[in-house]
Amino acid sequence: MKLSESTLLLVEDNRETLELITSLLQPYFFRIYQASTADEALRLYRQKCPDIILSDIYMPGISGLELVRKIRSENREIPILLLSAHNDTETLLQAANLTIDGFVIKPVLEVDHLLHRLRETAERVTPEKNTSVERESIDTLRSKAYRDALTGVANTHSFREKLEELTAKGPTGTTSFSLLYIDLDNLKSVNDRYGHLAGDLLLQSFAKRILTAGEEHFFARIGGDEFVMILENMVEKDQIRRLIETLLRSVEGGTIFRGSTLPISCSIGICRYPLDAPDPTELLDRADRAMYRAKRQGRNTYTFCS
Repeated sequence: MKLSESTLLLVEDNRETLELITSLLQPYFFRIYQASTADEALRLYRQKCPDIILSDIYMPGISGLELVRKIRSENREIPILLLSAHNDTETLLQAANLTIDGFVIKPVLEVDHLLHRLRETAERVTPEKNTSVERESIDTLRSKAYRDALTGVANTHSFREKLEELTAKGPTGTTSFSLLYIDLDNLKSVNDRYGHLAGDLLLQSFAKRILTAGEEHFFARIGGDEFVMILENMVEKDQIRRLIETLLRSVEGGTIFRGSTLPISCSIGICRYPLDAPDPTELLDRADRAMYRAKRQGRNTYTFCS
């Protein structure tokens, strides 16, 4: 199996390390599931059936070794790599007795060695657990075509199809919705100061929080730092304001990268269909211009199209 077709369960109790390793590996895997405790990892393992497990050894509560014991009692075949900041003989022997597939020393700051180990591991994975390899391959390709590789949210192709679907009957149809054009405020400054790895982590953290806060609504990344959200059957301004204020609050506090706090904020432009714009191209353009007005007003705010 190729790494790009594989799913990974990453288990790490340190949130900063978890996000860092995820950001390093996300572009190379089909999907990464995150767990910060062994109990959570065991639940995800049973629900998601990942292809590979990469787990820290030392965690509060159930250790990584105990997690491996539990998984090995259910599945002797799934590849498991262990992460540890230690290199003591006793730990290595315990891990070897559990028939793990690899042992990686932290901190994981360079991705090449880890990727080499993961690729070797993925090549040994066979898709026997799938009842229909052909169907899964089609589903995988379709999912990749409609998902942004970095953040996992819908991509611009998916957004265009959604917009076309909602406006297919024209402005006289029964569909009404609002379009939020969302731009991350400080991605360039983060890239310039901390590097693109930090910028990728910022994008992932931002997308995850906005997706969670607006989980009922369609959300997509359509460019480098540009996102959109569609609020179906929501055109009343006070209702839209309440949602947007929830979105802005959800990203307060920033995210941590190598001990530094990366600030997160965004500027949002709003345009309603068909009240403000009866044409989808005009709708997107007016929402975009409203977003730039929000930036000129000081960022971390929102404006309706005029």
